[in-house]
Amino acid sequence: MGISLIDAPVSGGPHGAGRRAPSPSWSARRRRICARATGVSRTISPNIFHCGDVGTATPMKLVNNVVAAGVRMLPSKAVTMGIKSRP
Repeated sequence: MGISLIDAPVSGGPHGAGRRAPSPSWSARRRRICARATGVSRTISPNIFHCGDVGTATPMKLVNNVVAAGVRMLPSKAVTMGIKSRP
């Protein structure tokens, strides 16, 4: 039927959407499939990341979420450790 699919979970949350800068992570069987849809997608966001074959974009989004959560949590843990280490 000539139909191509792109797996495209989006990161950025409400903040990214409000700035019109969400970050879709794309995966498709062939990179040219993503390239054909780039023009349309650029109207949504300039931040598009090609992750590989179908099914690789969702795990990449989850990795991004874990890293982002760690970056948000680490400063508070470090401050707590500093406060508790005082004599």
